[in-house]
This record gives sequence, C-alpha cells and structure tokens, in this order.
Amino acid sequence: MYRTPSVIWGAWSSWEKVLEHIEAGTTPSACSWGPGRVDVVARYHYYKNIKHAWLENGSWASGSVGSLKCRSFSPAICSWGSGNLNILFGSSSLTCQQVRYTSGTGWSTVEDLGGILASAPVACCWGLNRIDTFHRGTDTKCWGKSWDGQNWSGWYTINGDPLSGPPSACSKGDQTFEVFIRSPTATQLERDPRTMIRLFLYVLSPNYFGFFCASLFILRAETPRASANCFLFCVVTTHPRFTRKRV
Repeated sequence: MYRTPSVIWGAWSSWEKVLEHIEAGTTPSACSWGPGRVDVVARYHYYKNIKHAWLENGSWASGSVGSLKCRSFSPAICSWGSGNLNILFGSSSLTCQQVRYTSGTGWSTVEDLGGILASAPVACCWGLNRIDTFHRGTDTKCWGKSWDGQNWSGWYTINGDPLSGPPSACSKGDQTFEVFIRSPTATQLERDPRTMIRLFLYVLSPNYFGFFCASLFILRAETPRASANCFLFCVVTTHPRFTRKRV
C-alpha cells in the first residue's frame, strides 16, 4: 500500500510505501483525529488480519489490530475526536462489526452491529461522539446506522434507491453528512443527478468537534491555508502494498 501526501497549491510527490502484503482487490481506508496524525487500515493478504499504520510526529509505525480478522470486504476507519478510532469491517457471516481504540486503553473487544453487507462499510464523523456508517445491502439499497456517543441506532435505508456499488460518505462539519452512490444505470461516477444521488441529512446535536474523516481520502485543513495537506492512499494490485504520496 502506498501513500502520497499533498499540500494545497503544491505538486504530488513520489509514492511512499506504508504497508506491505495488502490483499489485491481491496481498498485502504484513512482518517485523522487531528493535526499531525493519520491512521490507515487495510486487509492483510495472507490471514485477512486488519493491518494498521499511523503517522505521528512525522514518523510512520504499523502493526496488526490484535488477531482481528476482516472476513469480508475491506475495513473502514474513522475518528470522532483526538485519541479515538473506530474500525468497521465485515464478518464471515457478512454482518458489520466494529472495534474501538481509545488512547491509554487500547483496542476494545469486537462488537457485532448486525446488518447484512453486500459491500464494504464506509464511515464518517461530523464531530464529537458521532459516527455514521453505510453500506450496500443484499437488496441493493443503501443502509445506514449511527452512533451518538453511547448507543447505536437501528439500521435504516436511505430513500430506497438502488446502488450498483458501495456508497461513500463524508461530513463538512455543520452537523450534516453527505452520502454518494452510483445508480445501476450509471457507467461512471459523475456529478449528475441522473447517475449519482447526493443526499443531505440534518440531525440536531449539541456537540461539535473539528476533525472529520472520509473513506478513501482525508483532507486536513489547518491555518495558514498553505499548510493544508491531502493524503491519498492506494493499493498496487500487482504487488499488494500500501504506499503514500505527498503534494
């Protein structure tokens, strides 16, 4: 797996290796809990373990999330605040499971969230103590579930529109998030209402926090603007490694 970071208004650097032996056909997932910190997970090629790499104080470290195995699809990672991580992944029975990381405590035991996955889960956070996860169900609909800091909601469908692939989700931070899907008639993802549905969901919450993450990429904005970084991760399928690049 390779990584390339970018600075806004700059140029992409060469790819930099982050993890090795990532399963071909799977995708990495990345998030940031604050300035100077990046976490990324991917599915290991040999034993289906979840491999975890993190950037802190300018240096990368990596390891497995215990003996945790991602039995189906690719894992997703998100953070609702400093020192907190959530990894969502598929079980052998296609249910959605999660583990939590808290600084000073470490990784929790596995929690089964139910549902039936027909795609990898995605996750996003709009702020403190809020997580939303989405996936394509076996009925081709987009299914979602949210965590409010204490409890997970039940599973719900979004609009009933069919999906031809996994959804993607992000939050711009004002207690909203957006879900993107590709319709069955689309041949590629476009900003066109005929081929992609852009959904806004507004939920009232007294909490707000300033770091947000998305499934395939992470934008970390700082002041001044010139120091803002974008980290892009990819899996090279011929030699399944995880690398990164800087812009």
